[in-house]
Amino acid sequence: KVLEILRKAKTPAIQAIAKDRLAVQMAQAEKSGVPYVMILGQREAIDGTVIVRNMETRSQESIKVEDLARYIKTLK
Repeated sequence: KVLEILRKAKTPAIQAIAKDRLAVQMAQAEKSGVPYVMILGQREAIDGTVIVRNMETRSQESIKVEDLARYIKTLK
């Protein structure tokens, strides 16, 4: 659902589903130079949220999935 929202918002996205620890995945994202990372774990899936992390400032926010497209537009 999250990827579909991003596609509809015309936001480029790379999906990475891995068994690696989150720290390893974050290091890979940092090396790739992406400005934002969306984290969707078990807790977020249950809550209907996604964590959006700014890779430059390291700040992150928990966003409701239904508000994601609107939030993404504020980042552009």
